[in-house]
Amino acid sequence: MRVIIAGGGTGGHLFPGVAVAREMARRYEGAEILFVTGRREIESEILRRYGFSQTSIMVEGMKGRGWKKGAMV
Repeated sequence: MRVIIAGGGTGGHLFPGVAVAREMARRYEGAEILFVTGRREIESEILRRYGFSQTSIMVEGMKGRGWKKGAMV
């Protein structure tokens, strides 16, 4: 099984993904889990600590009305 988990920016967005990834690794032997995060070093450090693979992309938060603003485009 291959799994991609996207998250980061804050611990509140990264640690739930870590919890899900740990449970999936426990339940599914041989699961390949990849995190996709922003380019903040703290995200890389945390994921290394838990032993997960990670790749990063350039991202930025939505200013103003958040998701509502993006949904109206």
